[in-house]
Amino acid sequence: MCGIAGFIGRPKNPRLSAELTSKLFETLEMRGTDASGVWGTQNGNQGKILYYKNAKATSLTVQEKIWKDINAFKTDLMLLHARAVSKSGGSPYQNGNNHPFVSADKRIGMVHNGSLDESSWLSKKYQIDSKTDSEYLLRIFEHGMDHKLKINGVDSELCKRISGISDIWSHISSGAMAVAIGEKTGEHSRTLLLFRNDLRPLWVVDLRKQLGQIFFVSYPDVWYKVMDSNPKLEQLCLGGLLAEVPSKQIWVMRIDKDHPVVTSNNLMKFDVKVHSTGTDISKHPYLFVKKAVDNKPAEKLFPEKFEALFVDPTRSTLQYNPQSDYRNELAHRISKRYESDYYNAYQELESESGCYKGNQGLDRGCGESGNCVTEEYDELCNEIVSLTKNIQASVSNMSQEYSIHSGDYQVLLESLRQIKADLDGTFNLVDH
Repeated sequence: MCGIAGFIGRPKNPRLSAELTSKLFETLEMRGTDASGVWGTQNGNQGKILYYKNAKATSLTVQEKIWKDINAFKTDLMLLHARAVSKSGGSPYQNGNNHPFVSADKRIGMVHNGSLDESSWLSKKYQIDSKTDSEYLLRIFEHGMDHKLKINGVDSELCKRISGISDIWSHISSGAMAVAIGEKTGEHSRTLLLFRNDLRPLWVVDLRKQLGQIFFVSYPDVWYKVMDSNPKLEQLCLGGLLAEVPSKQIWVMRIDKDHPVVTSNNLMKFDVKVHSTGTDISKHPYLFVKKAVDNKPAEKLFPEKFEALFVDPTRSTLQYNPQSDYRNELAHRISKRYESDYYNAYQELESESGCYKGNQGLDRGCGESGNCVTEEYDELCNEIVSLTKNIQASVSNMSQEYSIHSGDYQVLLESLRQIKADLDGTFNLVDH
């Protein structure tokens, strides 16, 4: 249940943009509290690469001095990540396991929300430097750019990036992903690539008119909470378009010296059509992490000694407990749609009835007896059981009659998976 967010575009009002970004990063914590990270680029031909991450919740990171320095960084492209450690994820106290992941020269940054079922066999084909499956996506992307792809009307450099993402889709069939890739493609040029599959959401907020920027966020409830928490920001963002990136579509946004704000010509969308090519990718040679190109000048980094900031020595010897909750004010985890494969992820729960108060359990807010079980509750449970049986019987009959199409069947399975995830979350409400 990680959270990703960010923006592209040189801000018209740097102060308000920084305030919005800070609140967005802080609120992103509702999707994960194990670690936080940021990657970005400074505008101008002498612009540095911003890269910082640590094993702290975003609400703690935004209180650090480094975040104040970041706000003064004049960023024109930024990726943000709030991490909730997945079952197979590496410890956040080894900072290399945290997001964002970057290329060797730091010019490319990537954040990912989801988990990859394919990580076991991907480990036989790609080298990564961490114990986090998300890094495979970046390494596939980097190597995929070596393939020659031609798209009518699209320049060769962008074709390379589309080829890299196409390789990701060739490798990931059942894993969940919402991905943002940022790149410093030139002294003044920047590129943001966004894509997702059916198992994770990804939204964009068009604030070009208000701030000269397009923001993205993995979950719209994060954005709504930012707006609810700050009337000034809500007023600022009035009229901004909120739209979901369609599954199996790549959105490309670019800026440069002459176009510091994304223009209609620099906002492109590409459909991803997944089909078999007859090529057995398992036979491909083992691919190592790409090294920095020797003839390219080294990128200037901010903080300049960022490696030293990566590790908190007071935590480096601690035994990692993925089920610990150090934030007592947060409620027990609730699995929701898209989130069934994560734990150690917490979300604030506000009940309209006033019955649930964090870790304090039930109070007497549901009547004098404190009994919240009602006839409506019983009816809903019975209706769910009845509907499930009806679905099972109908699908069984259609299968025997060969009257269900494979496409409809896949949609049905995905719908049932999402319902199961919701019910798992509901069960977690009472199973503590």
